[in-house]
Amino acid sequence: MVDRDGEVNMGSGSPKTPPLVSVIMPTYNHSEFITEAIESVCKQTLKELELIVVDDGSTDHTPEILAEISDERVRSVRTTNRGMCAARNVGLQNAEGKYLAFLDSDDLYHPDKLRLQVDLLERYPDITIYFHDFDRFSSDEGLYEHTHFHFVPEVRRMPSRPLHEIPGTYVLEGDAFHLFAPFQMLVAWLQTLMVRREVVEHFGFDEALSISGDLAYALRCYQRGRAAYIDRCLASLRRHGRNSFSDPFDIILPKIEALSIIEREIEDPQYKAIIKRRLGDEWRSYGYHGWFQADRRKAIRGYARSLSFPGRRIKSLVHLSLALLCPSVSLFGKILARRGGEAL
Repeated sequence: MVDRDGEVNMGSGSPKTPPLVSVIMPTYNHSEFITEAIESVCKQTLKELELIVVDDGSTDHTPEILAEISDERVRSVRTTNRGMCAARNVGLQNAEGKYLAFLDSDDLYHPDKLRLQVDLLERYPDITIYFHDFDRFSSDEGLYEHTHFHFVPEVRRMPSRPLHEIPGTYVLEGDAFHLFAPFQMLVAWLQTLMVRREVVEHFGFDEALSISGDLAYALRCYQRGRAAYIDRCLASLRRHGRNSFSDPFDIILPKIEALSIIEREIEDPQYKAIIKRRLGDEWRSYGYHGWFQADRRKAIRGYARSLSFPGRRIKSLVHLSLALLCPSVSLFGKILARRGGEAL
């Protein structure tokens, strides 16, 4: 299949047998990481897979690296540079597998990841979304101490039933969107998801979004069926200078943009109420960080916008009043931050 800009060049041919899983890997100037990422897919204990690597117009040695790959399960597609979401959509358009999985070109799968996830989805056709824990590492600091579930401990407290056939796996009771959408931190990261292609193939990634495209896609997946998770680390996410952010506003505003898109497209009133509350939380977070950084304009903007959404409107109003009345918010911000942090 050819992408709509007409500049896609297919690499090696499709696998000889239809794959169970299509792994979609967008990449842009990750020549120092991509070989290891591809190897982590090719060395999976599940062999019935295809890896679609979408080179989003890399200007480093990525094209040469991809040209040297001989594994027939790996297909490469080169496009003009349009961003990660557009690259993932090209991967989705070319996917042939029964299930979809995702990996960024600087991250790694653990060897049993795909086999364990396929095993569950083959056994339980009523489950649409299957995810897992992951760890983080960097070349300089090695493996970080805490896994992702440490930062979202609520996952392990959600109503669920264990599946003894696959140790460590739990089927969540209740609606996935109701369970996951309220979290300000993404619960099921894209690199951990496996979903049924037939259920999610009618939508893709919003190409207007940048770093928040994962959030919007996950929220769409949550609306399509039941979820399960395995309480094991089956992927390792790499931390480096090009995927880290020091300014919280670089994260908050894209999240608000993604949530606003989802809120507009949702028709279910209960789902819409959940997203509106999330938007209020994000605008309060924006105001809090503006307050703490002594940026009065941002503090006023964040707390004022949060008043439009349900939630902690009284606290937002109090902080907005202080920001309007005080010429400097720095001292108050630091005092309140020590007392309440993000709960403010």
